[in-house]
Amino acid sequence: MSLNCTISNIQFDYAFMKYCEDRGMFPDDRREKDTFRNGLPYQTVLMFKTMCTMRDDENVHTNMLKNKFSELYGTEQTQASVSRIVSGLRDKLGLIESILPPSNESRIYSYVRLTANGRKLQKLFMGSTSDWKDKPKAVVERIVKTAGKEI
Repeated sequence: MSLNCTISNIQFDYAFMKYCEDRGMFPDDRREKDTFRNGLPYQTVLMFKTMCTMRDDENVHTNMLKNKFSELYGTEQTQASVSRIVSGLRDKLGLIESILPPSNESRIYSYVRLTANGRKLQKLFMGSTSDWKDKPKAVVERIVKTAGKEI
């Protein structure tokens, strides 16, 4: 992985966690000594990243999301897990929204798309935004380049 890809990925993770923190996803005592509870399952982050890889103009239903997740990460989520994750991304974080399926498609699965906030994070994830290119990149690049030198 190139340095730029690594930095972009770290910038995305930082922005995603900050977004979640701003929406009260983390317990107030998470920074107390000997406490590690972030309140955000990793599979939620991965599912949102999966959603970011899908085109905005395609009608995404939860089964497609489940299949893409499996394709990207090599592990499968149950449909119930996908529904719970989608519900959290929609109701708690506002990163996705439900849409009505096209009239010619099955209504068995929920259909979703990114909201404006979701698309902002998608652009950062895909590396097509300049919103985060200055200070966070310089800080992350310095940290990444010096990692391992202290060992």
